Amino acid sequence: MRRWLEAALLATGLSLVCAAGWRWTERSVVEARPQLASILRPGLKLAGTLDIPRLRMHVLVLEGDEQDALSISAEHVPGTAELGSHGNAAIAAHRDAEFRVLRGIRLGDRVRIRSAATYIYVVKNIRVVGADDKTALSQDGRSLLTLVTCYPFRYVGNAPERFIVQAELEGT
Repeated sequence: MRRWLEAALLATGLSLVCAAGWRWTERSVVEARPQLASILRPGLKLAGTLDIPRLRMHVLVLEGDEQDALSISAEHVPGTAELGSHGNAAIAAHRDAEFRVLRGIRLGDRVRIRSAATYIYVVKNIRVVGADDKTALSQDGRSLLTLVTCYPFRYVGNAPERFIVQAELEGT
């Protein structure tokens, strides 16, 4: 019985290490060659890039199925405005991966989006809301960029809240 249990635990551990290694490899490949995203995961395409210079953050933003896109990069949230267009464009990413550095974001920080053109946003609002609160994604007539990730940053498991950063379009 003991040997069976040891073998089962070893197999489980190896499976988890392999899965994490594959996820890391996918992220690395897509970051190095964004055009390969649609080959690794059919249905995904590059929407643009997100940069926050003060935080030295550079993230690829993908379009596609929520779980597929979020597993390898940040995702343009379906149903929100196109990046750089009039309306509220939202980008989501994991708190322990692409959006880890958002812990250090401050009001007034500049956020650069590169898609069809380059758009500059200025952070105007930072807040924490409940996981079911979707008001940050609402359209109110302004040109906004909303960044969404789970909160607290060091929480283990499904986080109970969301960290929201909203920035207004400054120019192109």
